[in-house]
Amino acid sequence: MSVPQLDKFTYKLALSSPAHFTGQMLTDSFWLAHAHPLHKNNIEMFDISGRFSRHFFVLTFRERELSEEEERKRHPPYYGYVGDYFCVFLSVYFGKRFDNLGFFQTNGRHSIPDIQPPRLRKLPDALTTSSKPRKDLGIQLELHGAKPLLPILEAILPEINEQKSVPRDLELAYAAGRFYLQALQLCESDPEHAFLSLINAGEVIISGLEYADDELYDQETQELLVEIEQTLGSAKAKRVRDRFFKFVVNFVLACASS
Repeated sequence: MSVPQLDKFTYKLALSSPAHFTGQMLTDSFWLAHAHPLHKNNIEMFDISGRFSRHFFVLTFRERELSEEEERKRHPPYYGYVGDYFCVFLSVYFGKRFDNLGFFQTNGRHSIPDIQPPRLRKLPDALTTSSKPRKDLGIQLELHGAKPLLPILEAILPEINEQKSVPRDLELAYAAGRFYLQALQLCESDPEHAFLSLINAGEVIISGLEYADDELYDQETQELLVEIEQTLGSAKAKRVRDRFFKFVVNFVLACASS
Protein backbone atom coordinates (compact mmCIF):
# COMPACT_ATOMS: atom_id res chain seq x y z
CA MET A 1 0.00 0.00 0.00
CA SER A 2 1.41 3.39 -0.97
CA VAL A 3 1.34 6.34 1.41
CA PRO A 4 -0.91 9.13 0.08
CA GLN A 5 0.90 12.34 -0.82
CA LEU A 6 -0.25 15.83 0.03
CA ASP A 7 -2.11 17.73 -2.65
CA LYS A 8 0.47 20.31 -3.75
CA PHE A 9 -2.21 22.70 -5.00
CA THR A 10 -4.01 22.91 -1.63
CA TYR A 11 -2.82 25.33 1.07
CA LYS A 12 -3.76 25.57 4.74
CA LEU A 13 -2.98 28.56 6.95
CA ALA A 14 -3.45 29.00 10.69
CA LEU A 15 -5.14 32.17 11.95
CA SER A 16 -6.00 33.18 15.50
CA SER A 17 -7.99 35.76 17.42
CA PRO A 18 -8.42 36.56 21.11
CA ALA A 19 -12.17 36.90 20.45
CA HIS A 20 -14.53 33.93 20.29
CA PHE A 21 -16.41 33.44 17.01
CA THR A 22 -19.06 30.97 15.96
CA GLY A 23 -19.72 29.37 12.59
CA GLN A 24 -17.51 29.11 9.55
CA MET A 25 -17.02 30.58 6.08
CA LEU A 26 -17.35 28.22 3.13
CA THR A 27 -17.34 29.31 -0.51
CA ASP A 28 -16.25 27.84 -3.83
CA SER A 29 -12.84 29.49 -3.27
CA PHE A 30 -11.93 29.00 0.39
CA TRP A 31 -12.93 27.45 3.72
CA LEU A 32 -12.37 29.21 7.05
CA ALA A 33 -13.16 26.90 9.98
CA HIS A 34 -12.33 26.50 13.66
CA ALA A 35 -9.37 24.40 14.81
CA HIS A 36 -10.18 22.70 18.12
CA PRO A 37 -7.70 21.36 20.70
CA LEU A 38 -7.49 17.60 21.21
CA HIS A 39 -5.24 17.76 24.27
CA LYS A 40 -5.22 19.40 27.72
CA ASN A 41 -1.89 21.21 27.44
CA ASN A 42 -2.19 24.99 27.78
CA ILE A 43 -5.89 24.54 28.39
CA GLU A 44 -6.10 28.12 29.65
CA MET A 45 -5.38 29.20 26.07
CA PHE A 46 -8.72 27.75 25.01
CA ASP A 47 -10.80 29.00 27.94
CA ILE A 48 -13.23 31.52 26.43
CA SER A 49 -13.50 33.48 29.66
CA GLY A 50 -9.78 33.32 30.49
CA ARG A 51 -7.22 36.09 30.22
CA PHE A 52 -4.91 33.86 28.14
CA SER A 53 -7.57 32.72 25.69
CA ARG A 54 -6.94 32.47 21.95
CA HIS A 55 -9.09 30.93 19.27
CA PHE A 56 -7.65 29.24 16.23
CA PHE A 57 -8.86 28.83 12.67
CA VAL A 58 -7.68 27.05 9.55
CA LEU A 59 -7.95 28.80 6.19
CA THR A 60 -7.95 26.34 3.28
CA PHE A 61 -7.72 27.40 -0.36
CA ARG A 62 -6.48 26.02 -3.68
CA GLU A 63 -4.62 27.35 -6.65
CA ARG A 64 -5.34 26.17 -10.16
CA GLU A 65 -3.63 22.92 -11.12
CA LEU A 66 -0.59 23.55 -13.31
CA SER A 67 0.83 21.49 -16.11
CA GLU A 68 4.22 19.84 -15.65
CA GLU A 69 5.78 22.39 -17.99
CA GLU A 70 4.34 25.33 -16.00
CA GLU A 71 5.64 23.85 -12.77
CA ARG A 72 9.14 23.42 -14.18
CA LYS A 73 9.27 27.07 -15.21
CA ARG A 74 8.18 28.64 -11.93
CA HIS A 75 9.59 28.93 -8.44
CA PRO A 76 7.49 27.43 -5.62
CA PRO A 77 4.94 30.13 -4.72
CA TYR A 78 4.61 31.68 -1.29
CA TYR A 79 1.05 32.57 -0.39
CA GLY A 80 1.57 33.82 3.15
CA TYR A 81 0.15 37.18 2.08
CA VAL A 82 -3.24 35.48 1.68
CA GLY A 83 -3.36 35.02 5.46
CA ASP A 84 -2.43 38.68 5.93
CA TYR A 85 -5.18 39.72 3.53
CA PHE A 86 -7.80 37.67 5.40
CA CYS A 87 -6.64 38.92 8.82
CA VAL A 88 -6.84 42.54 7.71
CA PHE A 89 -10.36 42.38 6.33
CA LEU A 90 -11.69 40.12 9.10
CA SER A 91 -10.33 42.65 11.61
CA VAL A 92 -11.81 45.61 9.77
CA TYR A 93 -15.22 43.95 9.44
CA PHE A 94 -15.58 42.63 12.99
CA GLY A 95 -13.36 45.18 14.76
CA LYS A 96 -11.43 42.35 16.42
CA ARG A 97 -7.78 41.36 16.24
CA PHE A 98 -6.76 38.52 13.90
CA ASP A 99 -3.23 37.13 13.48
CA ASN A 100 -1.67 35.16 10.63
CA LEU A 101 0.33 32.30 12.19
CA GLY A 102 1.61 30.68 9.00
CA PHE A 103 1.12 27.43 7.12
CA PHE A 104 0.01 23.95 8.07
CA GLN A 105 0.37 22.84 4.45
CA THR A 106 2.13 24.55 1.56
CA ASN A 107 3.58 23.45 -1.78
CA GLY A 108 2.81 19.82 -1.01
CA ARG A 109 4.66 19.89 2.33
CA HIS A 110 3.64 19.96 5.97
CA SER A 111 4.58 23.05 7.98
CA ILE A 112 4.47 24.16 11.60
CA PRO A 113 2.63 27.47 12.23
CA ASP A 114 4.12 30.09 14.54
CA ILE A 115 2.00 29.37 17.63
CA GLN A 116 3.52 31.21 20.57
CA PRO A 117 2.89 30.39 24.25
CA PRO A 118 -0.23 32.09 25.64
CA ARG A 119 0.23 35.65 26.87
CA LEU A 120 -1.74 37.38 29.57
CA ARG A 121 -4.30 39.80 28.19
CA LYS A 122 -4.02 43.05 30.16
CA LEU A 123 -7.42 44.29 28.97
CA PRO A 124 -9.65 41.21 28.58
CA ASP A 125 -12.75 43.35 28.10
CA ALA A 126 -11.24 45.69 25.52
CA LEU A 127 -13.35 46.26 22.40
CA THR A 128 -10.59 44.91 20.17
CA THR A 129 -10.08 41.58 21.96
CA SER A 130 -13.21 40.66 23.92
CA SER A 131 -15.71 38.06 22.76
CA LYS A 132 -18.54 40.60 22.79
CA PRO A 133 -19.69 42.34 19.61
CA ARG A 134 -18.57 45.93 19.32
CA LYS A 135 -21.43 48.32 20.06
CA ASP A 136 -20.10 50.83 17.54
CA LEU A 137 -20.32 48.23 14.75
CA GLY A 138 -23.29 46.13 15.84
CA ILE A 139 -21.93 43.04 14.06
CA GLN A 140 -22.34 39.66 15.73
CA LEU A 141 -19.18 37.54 15.96
CA GLU A 142 -20.53 34.93 13.54
CA LEU A 143 -18.33 33.92 10.64
CA HIS A 144 -21.30 32.47 8.75
CA GLY A 145 -23.13 35.79 9.06
CA ALA A 146 -20.41 37.87 7.39
CA LYS A 147 -21.89 37.54 3.90
CA PRO A 148 -21.01 41.13 2.84
CA LEU A 149 -17.37 40.26 3.50
CA LEU A 150 -17.25 37.18 1.24
CA PRO A 151 -16.75 38.98 -2.13
CA ILE A 152 -13.90 40.99 -0.62
CA LEU A 153 -12.15 37.89 0.74
CA GLU A 154 -12.70 35.99 -2.50
CA ALA A 155 -11.09 38.81 -4.51
CA ILE A 156 -7.60 37.58 -3.57
CA LEU A 157 -8.15 34.14 -5.14
CA PRO A 158 -8.31 35.21 -8.84
CA GLU A 159 -4.90 36.85 -8.35
CA ILE A 160 -3.48 33.54 -7.10
CA ASN A 161 -4.81 31.78 -10.18
CA GLU A 162 -3.38 34.50 -12.45
CA GLN A 163 -6.80 35.44 -13.79
CA LYS A 164 -6.91 39.08 -12.67
CA SER A 165 -5.45 41.39 -10.05
CA VAL A 166 -7.10 42.63 -6.89
CA PRO A 167 -9.14 45.78 -7.70
CA ARG A 168 -7.44 49.09 -7.00
CA ASP A 169 -9.98 50.15 -4.38
CA LEU A 170 -9.40 46.92 -2.43
CA GLU A 171 -5.64 47.46 -2.59
CA LEU A 172 -6.18 50.86 -1.01
CA ALA A 173 -8.52 49.41 1.62
CA TYR A 174 -5.96 46.68 2.38
CA ALA A 175 -3.17 49.24 2.81
CA ALA A 176 -5.29 51.23 5.26
CA GLY A 177 -6.53 48.04 6.92
CA ARG A 178 -2.98 46.90 7.67
CA PHE A 179 -2.48 50.01 9.79
CA TYR A 180 -5.84 49.40 11.47
CA LEU A 181 -4.92 45.80 12.32
CA GLN A 182 -1.54 46.99 13.56
CA ALA A 183 -3.38 49.33 15.92
CA LEU A 184 -5.46 46.43 17.26
CA GLN A 185 -2.31 44.38 17.79
CA LEU A 186 -0.53 47.21 19.63
CA CYS A 187 -3.37 48.69 21.68
CA GLU A 188 -2.54 46.74 24.87
CA SER A 189 1.26 46.85 24.72
CA ASP A 190 1.91 50.22 23.03
CA PRO A 191 -1.18 52.47 22.88
CA GLU A 192 0.78 55.49 21.59
CA HIS A 193 1.99 53.61 18.51
CA ALA A 194 -1.48 52.09 18.12
CA PHE A 195 -2.91 55.59 17.89
CA LEU A 196 -0.31 56.57 15.27
CA SER A 197 -1.27 53.50 13.26
CA LEU A 198 -4.88 54.68 13.22
CA ILE A 199 -3.71 58.08 11.99
CA ASN A 200 -1.72 56.36 9.23
CA ALA A 201 -4.83 54.37 8.27
CA GLY A 202 -6.76 57.62 7.94
CA GLU A 203 -4.04 59.15 5.78
CA VAL A 204 -4.12 56.19 3.40
CA ILE A 205 -7.90 56.38 3.07
CA ILE A 206 -7.90 60.12 2.44
CA SER A 207 -5.10 59.80 -0.13
CA GLY A 208 -7.34 57.55 -2.21
CA LEU A 209 -10.29 59.91 -2.24
CA GLU A 210 -10.86 62.40 -5.03
CA TYR A 211 -12.33 65.84 -4.46
CA ALA A 212 -13.34 68.62 -6.82
CA ASP A 213 -11.61 71.96 -6.33
CA ASP A 214 -14.81 73.60 -5.08
CA GLU A 215 -14.99 70.98 -2.29
CA LEU A 216 -11.51 71.85 -1.01
CA TYR A 217 -10.83 75.49 -1.84
CA ASP A 218 -12.70 78.78 -1.63
CA GLN A 219 -13.36 80.85 -4.73
CA GLU A 220 -10.27 83.03 -4.31
CA THR A 221 -7.96 80.01 -4.00
CA GLN A 222 -9.53 78.38 -7.07
CA GLU A 223 -8.94 81.53 -9.10
CA LEU A 224 -5.33 81.60 -7.87
CA LEU A 225 -4.80 77.99 -8.98
CA VAL A 226 -6.23 78.76 -12.42
CA GLU A 227 -3.87 81.73 -12.73
CA ILE A 228 -0.88 79.57 -11.73
CA GLU A 229 -1.84 76.96 -14.35
CA GLN A 230 -2.23 79.59 -17.08
CA THR A 231 1.03 81.30 -16.16
CA LEU A 232 3.36 78.49 -15.08
CA GLY A 233 1.76 75.41 -16.62
CA SER A 234 -0.34 72.49 -15.42
CA ALA A 235 2.58 70.59 -13.85
CA LYS A 236 3.40 73.36 -11.38
CA ALA A 237 -0.28 74.01 -10.73
CA LYS A 238 -0.64 70.32 -9.82
CA ARG A 239 2.28 70.59 -7.39
CA VAL A 240 0.59 73.54 -5.69
CA ARG A 241 -2.74 71.64 -5.56
CA ASP A 242 -0.95 68.66 -4.01
CA ARG A 243 0.64 70.90 -1.39
CA PHE A 244 -2.72 72.44 -0.56
CA PHE A 245 -4.32 69.00 -0.37
CA LYS A 246 -1.60 67.70 1.93
CA PHE A 247 -2.12 70.71 4.19
CA VAL A 248 -5.88 70.06 4.31
CA VAL A 249 -5.33 66.36 5.14
CA ASN A 250 -2.87 67.15 7.93
CA PHE A 251 -5.23 69.76 9.32
CA VAL A 252 -8.18 67.34 9.37
CA LEU A 253 -6.13 64.61 11.02
CA ALA A 254 -4.76 67.04 13.58
CA CYS A 255 -8.30 68.11 14.47
CA ALA A 256 -9.38 64.47 14.75
CA SER A 257 -6.53 63.65 17.12
CA SER A 258 -6.95 66.67 19.37
